Amino acid sequence: MKSVLLTIDLEEFVWPIEHRRKINKKKLFEISYQGLNNLLFGFNEPITFFSTIEFAKEYPEKIKALIKQGHEIGIHGKSHINPLSNLKEEKASLEKQLNCKFYGFRSPKFSKIPLGILKEAGFKYDSSIHPRIFSNQFFQKRSIKKQNDIIRIPVSVTPLLRLPISWIWFRNFGLEYVKFCTGRILSSSDYLMIYFHPWDFYDLSEMDTSYFYKKNTGNKAKKMLNLYIAWLKTKDVRFLTVKEYLDKFTLQPF
Repeated sequence: MKSVLLTIDLEEFVWPIEHRRKINKKKLFEISYQGLNNLLFGFNEPITFFSTIEFAKEYPEKIKALIKQGHEIGIHGKSHINPLSNLKEEKASLEKQLNCKFYGFRSPKFSKIPLGILKEAGFKYDSSIHPRIFSNQFFQKRSIKKQNDIIRIPVSVTPLLRLPISWIWFRNFGLEYVKFCTGRILSSSDYLMIYFHPWDFYDLSEMDTSYFYKKNTGNKAKKMLNLYIAWLKTKDVRFLTVKEYLDKFTLQPF
């Protein structure tokens, strides 16, 4: 049976920051928080959230609720701009505050992170590889591998052409494209991993961003994801968190 790993990069709405627009950062967190609530309303499948420590500290009760509901929480760096700043200490502090352990890491923008830093901070796996077409990770392996005692599990792309199906491609290219690519991925891999952001599920249509960035956000994204999941359920798949999948894959739980 193939495994489906739904993941969310939990962070503030970062586009204005990346494009140096003047906007209240509190508002950027609120956009993501509202998008997160929209995503979760009526949603029953397990999700792995890679949260910035900043976001988790902004909404600790929400993070606790996600854990209680059976979702997994990984780390997306201290912040989207400075992911490695005091990472070991910040992770340990948040684990103590929330009374939980964080096993997984994903770097913002899939940037290259020294695995020694992740090992020292106590992480067990890294999902910072997205080997898609037209990216500097194109030649990275699509398979799971272990480096420096860290298990590396890439985001899914199709074989050969490395076509992506997550996030902006999911919303812009449509379900038929995503289903086509999904079939190719599941025929060549034991798992399917896709990712989104909480603000994908917030209506950005009136925001001053590019058309492709805001197309099919909010309820449109939620509807597309629900239809996609319903379609996946007609296949021989199971929905797992990343840790659950790796526990079964390695036969050696963290």
